[in-house]
Amino acid sequence: TPKTKQSNASHYLFQFGTSKANERSVEDSIIPVASDETSDGAHSSKFARGSIDISTEQWLTESSHGFVLHPSGPWRMTWDMITMFTILIEAVYVPFSIGFNTSQPMAFNWFSTILFMIDIVLNFMTGFFKDGLQVMRERFIVLNYLKTWFVLDVLSTFPWFLLSGDENS
Repeated sequence: TPKTKQSNASHYLFQFGTSKANERSVEDSIIPVASDETSDGAHSSKFARGSIDISTEQWLTESSHGFVLHPSGPWRMTWDMITMFTILIEAVYVPFSIGFNTSQPMAFNWFSTILFMIDIVLNFMTGFFKDGLQVMRERFIVLNYLKTWFVLDVLSTFPWFLLSGDENS
C-alpha cells in the first residue's frame, strides 16, 4: 500500500439517506471531512457513514431537467443585466420621488414588480456554485434559494405601492 501523509486539504461531503431517485437522497448540508494525500498525489477521503465525496459525484452537475438554467449562461446573464438596470433606475428614481414629492408612474411600478416576480421564479430554476462545485439538481437549487435570498426577494418584490392607496404613487 502507498504511504499516506495527512493533508490540510478538506473535501466536502453530502450526507446521504435513501430515496428512489438514484437510490439515495441528499440532505441540505455539506460537511467538511479530512482527507489523506497518497504519495502519488491522489486524495482519498475519509468517509463518514453514508457520505459520498461530491468531487466525484458527476450527477450533481448534470441538470435534473431541461428547465434548469446555467448560472453563468448567456440567457441568465442577459436577464441579470436587465434586472440590474431596473434596480439602478429604482435606486435613483425612488429617492428622487420621495425627496421632491413626486409620484412614480404606475406602469413602471407594475413593470418592476412583475419583472422581479419573474426573477423569483427563475431563481428556483437556476443552478448555483457551492465551494467551487456547480450544482444543477432541482432539489438542491430550491433548498439553496429558500435558505438564502428567497425571503428578501419576496419582501422586496411585494407591491408596497398598492398599500398607499394613491393611484399615482
